[in-house]
Amino acid sequence: MQSFVVGATGIVGGYIVEHLVRSGETPLALSRAQHRGSGVVWLQGDLAKPETLKPPSFEILYCTVDIDLLADALPHIYTPALKRVVAFTSTGIVTKIESEVATERELLQRLAEGERRLIATCERHGVGWTILRPTIIYAEGRDGNISRLARLIRRVGVLPLMGNGAGLRQPVHAEDLAIGAIAAAASDAAIGKTYAMPGGETISYREMVGRIFDALGKPRRIISTPPFVWRLAFALAKPFFPNANAAMGARMAKDMVFDAAPAARDFGWNPRGFHPRFELQRGGADNCERVNQGPSQVPSESPKIVILLATRNGAAFVQEQLDSYRTQTYGNWELLVSDDGSTDDTMKSIEEFAKQVPQRVMVRRGPQIGFWQNFVSLFRSDDIDGDLFAYSDQDDVWFPEKLAKAVSWFEARPTDQPVLYFTRTELIEAGGAPIGFSPRFVRAPTFQNALVQNIGGGNTMVFNRAARLALRATPADVALVSHDWWTYQVVTGIGGTAHYDPWPSLRYRQHGLNLIGANKGLRARLVRLSAFASGRMVMWNDVNLNVLGRMRNLLTPRNALILDRYARIREATWPMRLWLLWKSGVYRQSFIDNLGLFVGALFGRL
Repeated sequence: MQSFVVGATGIVGGYIVEHLVRSGETPLALSRAQHRGSGVVWLQGDLAKPETLKPPSFEILYCTVDIDLLADALPHIYTPALKRVVAFTSTGIVTKIESEVATERELLQRLAEGERRLIATCERHGVGWTILRPTIIYAEGRDGNISRLARLIRRVGVLPLMGNGAGLRQPVHAEDLAIGAIAAAASDAAIGKTYAMPGGETISYREMVGRIFDALGKPRRIISTPPFVWRLAFALAKPFFPNANAAMGARMAKDMVFDAAPAARDFGWNPRGFHPRFELQRGGADNCERVNQGPSQVPSESPKIVILLATRNGAAFVQEQLDSYRTQTYGNWELLVSDDGSTDDTMKSIEEFAKQVPQRVMVRRGPQIGFWQNFVSLFRSDDIDGDLFAYSDQDDVWFPEKLAKAVSWFEARPTDQPVLYFTRTELIEAGGAPIGFSPRFVRAPTFQNALVQNIGGGNTMVFNRAARLALRATPADVALVSHDWWTYQVVTGIGGTAHYDPWPSLRYRQHGLNLIGANKGLRARLVRLSAFASGRMVMWNDVNLNVLGRMRNLLTPRNALILDRYARIREATWPMRLWLLWKSGVYRQSFIDNLGLFVGALFGRL
């Protein structure tokens, strides 16, 4: 299908273009300025002068600019091949059309009239139409709503509200709107309908503002202002700021909430919650902020990623995990599922997902003897062939740019050497509420660290073909502590590169069914200390040293020597144990953990 995107340089239009390109299409894109870019056919022109536009034939039209202009232009750019039109307006048609601000009222009345005229034109030509009405649109740093508030907060460090700001809001990310528009265009159920497009979370205006403060790494300094003070301030500011109006303050107390159910039913609308992520001016990595870089061009030969998903009775959360694959900004991926005998609706969700996405989805029967064995069966599988491989748990939520960021990092790395990439995570409760971040590691990810500590969460790991070949050399008859720790040990042990990215790539769900939880906080530290005291560390070392010993011939000479020195600690007398531990150079990431390592060596608990 040939798509034509009008408004392709805007925040929503740009994401539509990006997702179409990543799905393998070469869309037409209209801009008033001249553009060049791989994977896109740019047309220079102005929708306000439709008689000058001569686009090639197209079947789907996406419009993110003024619908009034499209209603005038469509008779001029219509081609017999056109089957679908998806156009954006605003929920303001419902909430603000009687606004006391004349310019706002006139704009919304024009949008409403534009909707009516576009519908009439489409029906006259037999074209299926869909109108999407978003709520507050944001795209970190590039929108005129949330980002404008963020700039004000950055500048003055405080934000006044009229009253308590209790009115409910549903901010929606521009990228989610792009994904929704493409899904609507592909759905026959969406033809001839108008949909509200709210974000994935309903929160008060005050909480919305508070999360902007959080995203900027600033304390929440929100001042509740009495209505008469608010109106007086705007009246005094009017001579200096003619466009200022007090009406926005009154709306802070008004609910502006819309039903997402029709869009969810007809084309799978499933937007993210509101957790904006702005680039911090200081200490960005320390505060775990992801930078939303916006739409980017797709490489002409993009590597194929195979997602390795291990499942077992994950129906409670697996749909969210699958939906987060669907929203990836990088589209060249396949999914290989190994199911370990689920007795719930896990496989039903996966089968439905496979019907809805253009990517290949394969399902195999797992070994049904344990979680790490299930993952090992995935990287051993002959059913897959890819350039990069990404482990996936069944109960997390990937951020949309997870795969794109990994691919970008791998582009500068040699393909013939084992390479491993993993990241920090954002922690969430079972219900999805954020509760913090995993620890930020600062020491280098090396074999000397991997011997005694796993800092790579498997759910974040992406590795290349050379790393997979090394992993497949693992003897079939050995036991492992976990697949991700083993991946970290193998790649670093044979001289490959491991990279830890401090920006989170996913939301890591913490709940009672977690086989392995987040390595954070007092509880996690107590667990680690108890591992020394209870002898669990001894058991883990038994397992790791056995399998590393079986693959010793693949280790670099230096890492083989480190392994030998660490293994000798267990047989040496206590003074020699401490010397060998120091000589081996092994380390954990924190002072307390390293102290525990030496105490464990002193008392023979390694």
